[in-house]
Amino acid sequence: QSHEASVLTGMRGTLWVDPESHRMVRIDGTLFKGVNFGWGFLASLQQGGHFAMRQSKVPGNSWRQTFLEVELDGSKLVFGQLHVHFKDRYQSFLRLAKPPSLADAINMLENSATACRESKGPRTATQAELH
Repeated sequence: QSHEASVLTGMRGTLWVDPESHRMVRIDGTLFKGVNFGWGFLASLQQGGHFAMRQSKVPGNSWRQTFLEVELDGSKLVFGQLHVHFKDRYQSFLRLAKPPSLADAINMLENSATACRESKGPRTATQAELH
């Protein structure tokens, strides 16, 4: 059984599906019981951890992840502590008519990073979709 499958055996939550596209648009889950890997010697996740993900239709009629939040605590290799806590929001998707030049791509990334640092809210990123 994979690590991902092991985590799912301890997770309880809700999954939302878009009725038209039959795509998953949201998942929200909580670890209702602890999960062990390698009988707890390799790693373990404590009960109460949380996972949330959303995806949305973006320009170009494709689907992209727009939100991810993970809050997990546990242990690794018997005595080490494991803390995974982050929240990412993705927005401002752009559809580009052609691949950007290296200089244009660098400029897009630099402007995106500046916008992220100046943002008072959650971390954001500009992402480009090439076709």
